[in-house]
Amino acid sequence: MFARASTYSSRGVMSSLFRKSGGLSLSNTVRRVISTTSVQQDGAADRDTVKEIVNDDGLQNLLLHKVHVENGAEFTSFRGFKMPWIYAGKSLRNEVFFTRKEASVFDASYRPQIYLSGKNISKIMEAMVTSDLQEMKPDEAVLTLMTNPQGGIIDDLVVTKLNENELHIVANTPKVIKEIKKNTQMFENEVQMRIPNDMTLLTFQGPECSKLLQLLIFENVCCLPFMHSLQGDTVFWNEISRLTRCSDTGEDGFMLSLPACQAEEFLSYAVTNNPGYLILIGLRAREALRIEAGHCLSGVDYNEKTTPVQAKLDSLIGNRRRIEGKFPGADIILKELNNKSNPISRVGFVASDSCNVGGSIMDPKGNVIGKVTSACFSPCLQQHIGMAYVATEFAQNGKELFFDKNIKGIAAEIPLVKNRSYTNVNLF
Repeated sequence: MFARASTYSSRGVMSSLFRKSGGLSLSNTVRRVISTTSVQQDGAADRDTVKEIVNDDGLQNLLLHKVHVENGAEFTSFRGFKMPWIYAGKSLRNEVFFTRKEASVFDASYRPQIYLSGKNISKIMEAMVTSDLQEMKPDEAVLTLMTNPQGGIIDDLVVTKLNENELHIVANTPKVIKEIKKNTQMFENEVQMRIPNDMTLLTFQGPECSKLLQLLIFENVCCLPFMHSLQGDTVFWNEISRLTRCSDTGEDGFMLSLPACQAEEFLSYAVTNNPGYLILIGLRAREALRIEAGHCLSGVDYNEKTTPVQAKLDSLIGNRRRIEGKFPGADIILKELNNKSNPISRVGFVASDSCNVGGSIMDPKGNVIGKVTSACFSPCLQQHIGMAYVATEFAQNGKELFFDKNIKGIAAEIPLVKNRSYTNVNLF
């Protein structure tokens, strides 16, 4: 049963993922036969995108580091932080399958949170990103891209309109803070930026997470529309807390921004009192879930030389912005979008063995046609998978690819595991 902050709510034991949905749905390309040895053990992913650390010199601890230590976390270096890699008694397979069957929570507090306020703040911020911010209503959120004048992607952001004069922004990199400061200088005292150092960010993912959160925070979470948010007002859930429905694993999900002074007790309570329904997951499982879902990692699966069209993120360009532009690099990006001609494109792949991130990709004749950006062993597919940029003519489902050390593979449709988020819309 789920446990809530003051009572327990009983329910029957959930049927397995395969009885519930008739099996984990895979993209059509993945169903095609590729000759490979099925690798069952977690050790198969020894060349993943993110590695376990040897030492932690100079790394910051997350605000919830104590909770992770108490739960037996092993750690890795990521974005300058000491991040949970995997938890005691768990395996990559356990953490990934549990997320896709029940619910998991991941500590994403390394991500900068920014509060921007001022008159016409949506219009000011809109000039830096690709989405239509001015049309948003209070408590609506949008996933958008911050671009540079050359059309490259600086970062992907979740922007929530708190009210007509205030925005909450969740970024992936501190570069965003520098860009906002640079682009708001002309407004002098009209724009105020606040970057709290005491806010945590927890992401809940999985088909049962809405029911669990509804009991934990006493709000009608299950009915919250996709890319909408709630402001907290109870117990752990106070007036500066915010819950946003969004997915970064292909499952239903929520992002919870919560003050550290309350987050430690909240997270410990949620995990301890809901065994069998909620687990903590580390960065290793999060990476596998992300790659299975075909989601980009900022600075890895795109950089400031990659355009949204090349990264297949053009769905994050708002309808009005496609017509009027007026965002950094709009002329370059919209020309690519309208001409539908790019020399390279992001693509998923399935391979016969683990592939080196940064490794070259060749065509059957041995010509270099691309590079691997993310790779892991997929517990759901029992295959080595990843994402890459290849010459556009090879970014077609089923195209034969060759990797370093004579590893064979095929280009595969993204997402590699079918998206089952609340709206069944794949944003990446």
